[in-house]
Amino acid sequence: MLFLAGFAYGLRWIDQRLTPSPDRSAPSPVRELDSSFSGELSEGLRYLFGIRTAHAADYTTYAGVMVGKAPVISAAPGEIKTVDLVFKNTGRAVWSNEGRAYISAYTIKPRYHASVFRSVGWASSSQTPRLLTPSVRPGETGTLRLTLTAPMKAGTYTDTIQLAAEDTSWMWGAWTPITMKVSGSPAAAAPAPAVAPAPTNVVTTSAGLQPPPTATLVYRSAERVEAPGGLPMTMRVTYHNGGDVPWKRVGLHLVSFKSPSGDATIEDPTWASPDIPVSQERYVVRGQSTELAFTFTTPRAHGDYLLTLAFAADGVELSDAPIVLPIKVFADATYASPPAPEPAMPAPLPILPTPAGPVGDPLIRVGLYTTEKSEEITFDGPFEARDANGARLGSFAAGNRVQFRYDAAARQYLATDGITTISSALPIRFAPVNEGGIFTLLTVDDKPSWNGSVNYNRFRGGLEIRKNDRNEYVWIINELRLEQYLKGMKETSAISPLEYQKTMAVAARSYANWHLTHPGKHWHFTVDATYDQVYKGYVAEVQNPVMAGAVDATRGMIVTYGGVPVVTPYFSSSDGRTRDWTEVWGGAAKPWLVSVPAPFDAAANRPLFGHGVGLSAWDAIGRANAGAAYDTIVKYYYTGTELKKLY
Repeated sequence: MLFLAGFAYGLRWIDQRLTPSPDRSAPSPVRELDSSFSGELSEGLRYLFGIRTAHAADYTTYAGVMVGKAPVISAAPGEIKTVDLVFKNTGRAVWSNEGRAYISAYTIKPRYHASVFRSVGWASSSQTPRLLTPSVRPGETGTLRLTLTAPMKAGTYTDTIQLAAEDTSWMWGAWTPITMKVSGSPAAAAPAPAVAPAPTNVVTTSAGLQPPPTATLVYRSAERVEAPGGLPMTMRVTYHNGGDVPWKRVGLHLVSFKSPSGDATIEDPTWASPDIPVSQERYVVRGQSTELAFTFTTPRAHGDYLLTLAFAADGVELSDAPIVLPIKVFADATYASPPAPEPAMPAPLPILPTPAGPVGDPLIRVGLYTTEKSEEITFDGPFEARDANGARLGSFAAGNRVQFRYDAAARQYLATDGITTISSALPIRFAPVNEGGIFTLLTVDDKPSWNGSVNYNRFRGGLEIRKNDRNEYVWIINELRLEQYLKGMKETSAISPLEYQKTMAVAARSYANWHLTHPGKHWHFTVDATYDQVYKGYVAEVQNPVMAGAVDATRGMIVTYGGVPVVTPYFSSSDGRTRDWTEVWGGAAKPWLVSVPAPFDAAANRPLFGHGVGLSAWDAIGRANAGAAYDTIVKYYYTGTELKKLY
């Protein structure tokens, strides 16, 4: 173990100190890490031992430059600051803040060191949040929004960051120093209540006196919460260690919860225990800060509530300023709660017909998940396996259980049902003999917490296993018709009004079609089943026949602006208005994505949930309940658009 630890440290030393400097004035070598012996050694050893770091492909694919001057910020000790850094894409690759090659920044000089400015929202002590702008094409600019926490000691501090495409490439030229001048008194923590509850688990000195608090609350993501009942909410807080004793485990303890009825609860399944919302192992020394995130579920009945929490380190409550959070529930859970639990799935599932429809329904490829293990599949009807070039590898009878995986050592895709064994250097694709067949991934366990009898592991179409050419990720990809994909989405519930579900069918189809015609966001597939639109497959199709009917009723209908198909984002709810595209993501304006009033959200006093651009789901539900037709609803949120039947 000591040898391995020393070896890993040596690799990190090579990567940090012997690779070329990212100085803009330096000559542009062909490769950043492979242009020297040290780079080749670092890459080779890292590959041999499976150590993942960002690496370069070449200096023309991923390149950029910061727009404007390097930031110089003034702050008080412990003060939270936010800065927007704008970078121009001068390379050939499209930047994205999603997918496996997402864009973020890492500390450099030396690489991967813990930043002195790390704050809420950072991925780690050496990695910033992802690029704020969803997509940046060559020649365009994107924004990296950083939250920075000032050191507690006065002085001038400088840290340097550089953009990187995750597990793919450093961004040549896209780097900047950040300077912070810290002076004055420490930033004030959140005010304590007039009468603070007596802390529990206190430590006393030998004289019987409680020691001074050593934890200071330097950030909280919300001062109060206003939301409908039964809705999961997440809050983040940051505490600074001002004492001499390192913290080894930190968490939040429930001090009190006051409700009008006295029997309400906010406990969430993610809590460590009924009175401990969060408890995690962290090593935080004097002068460092740590962030905690906890989730609670708003009470189901409307009314005013008060939640009080205390910070604890190693089981001892240290802060003299508990978190006091007023919660206003403006609507009962029956009106504004998440969708009700689905009924238990009948067994066996009925086989719904696949409408043939007009020619033109395109195929879409959905990235379901990545895997490192052997998977098992079976089809309801006869099916066959082919390689990525279409060469037939074998056939299987209905119900045969086929195990398949990617052998990294042999660089081969393998599949067997115990009788027929297949190996291929190319990705293997399983497909039903008759289009519309359904397969089951027997190794998938995707059950909602409220109903263990439901498993989202059945899908229409075919399936492919494919290793990403740029990294070690092995993807399971579902290929099916676009209309089938829409029926398997999990963006609505069966209790939503029909006109709203038609609205969502059009918006979701338009969003998917835009990615079909603008490929590149993902590697070898069109959309991600989790991060683009929530897709659960055939089981979701059976659960929500209303959505399936809405898809059929609007078949082929997409949103266009000036006759051209456009992207159609949507989100959960607004605070009374939607947002401009540029207000949230910057870049070039999109005239169909401008701010419009959301009166149904305003009337219900809903908060902003989601990015705020495009269609507000809860406001659209209000319009549908008021009698608006789906085409009217769509055109309201996507200004100046028309609907066009694509096929």
